[in-house]
Amino acid sequence: LSLTEAMRAALHTKAERLLRHEPRIDRIRIDLEHDATRGREMFVAKGHIEIGGPDLLASVASEDAYKAADLLIDKLDGLLRRRGNLFKSRRHREPA
Repeated sequence: LSLTEAMRAALHTKAERLLRHEPRIDRIRIDLEHDATRGREMFVAKGHIEIGGPDLLASVASEDAYKAADLLIDKLDGLLRRRGNLFKSRRHREPA
């Protein structure tokens, strides 16, 4: 799927939200695929965040490309928040 300039700009501004939560992100990769094999058109958005530690991966499918991108960014944002909360809870845990 070739992206229009409007879609590229929308993805760029949505991905900036992820960088506000975690400035140490090395790379964000977002792939958008068009799938029309199951009798209806679907857009699959896949995200990959390279960061110190394990990489974060997410995938979302929707009938609208912009909605798939929004859902993907929300899912990646949730993964970043969960990762931050886990590190915070480990930092404040009593030593065993």
